[in-house]
Amino acid sequence: MLNTSRFTKKSPTYSVAFDQGVTDAGLLDVASKYNTQISSKYRFLSEREIPARLNGTGQVALSVKYDGEGNFFYWDGDKAFFFTAPKGRARIGLPCTAGLIQQLKSAGVTKCLLAGELYLPHTGGKQRPQISDVIHASFSTDPKLHSEIHFAVYDIIMLNGKDWTQKPFSDTWAEMERIVGHDFTVPAHRVEGMLGNEADVTSYFSLKTGQGHEGLVVRRLERLEIFKIKPRSEERRVGKECRSR
Repeated sequence: MLNTSRFTKKSPTYSVAFDQGVTDAGLLDVASKYNTQISSKYRFLSEREIPARLNGTGQVALSVKYDGEGNFFYWDGDKAFFFTAPKGRARIGLPCTAGLIQQLKSAGVTKCLLAGELYLPHTGGKQRPQISDVIHASFSTDPKLHSEIHFAVYDIIMLNGKDWTQKPFSDTWAEMERIVGHDFTVPAHRVEGMLGNEADVTSYFSLKTGQGHEGLVVRRLERLEIFKIKPRSEERRVGKECRSR
């Protein structure tokens, strides 16, 4: 499942493989297909377009947009690691792993494949941490930087041997909260957000960007369509953001 020869120790308990760290073809295939399906449903929406595009009564999931690296988390009761697909970049022993496993065990989870974001919390200052900061921290040899990396879960792919990709996202949202909680101060949690309707987008967007978040991800519940919305001041990054969460 893991190619140990590709991993480099960054601390006594943490190792990282830049690529080809995961050798399980089936796992990589499931994760890659998920990426392909989800990425095809993403649409960039500028702040000024919100009133015209999201003004109905349709139900949506609203979550803050993290400027981190999209990752999958796999745990089978024995092995636990973060990885990307299809390249197989992998991290074993990242400090947030221990707490995440304990949360899952407490919720009765024995095996899972979760989708989420490795990110660095914004603790103040003018510069919000970005994906480059996450990668730098995870490839450094400083355990303090490793411990600062958090994981926000935004989807469930597999849980206790069952496929979750076909379930209504409202059910998935509730299950994410049940298995990892929504305490955003701990290293692993469900994405920060809420279930609401389209009429809530404008006010929630203003609230969260006003708190320093990068933007908002809005997922329609009636059909798989996802919007990424950023403040006007950051709209020049549209091209880049349309290629990553």
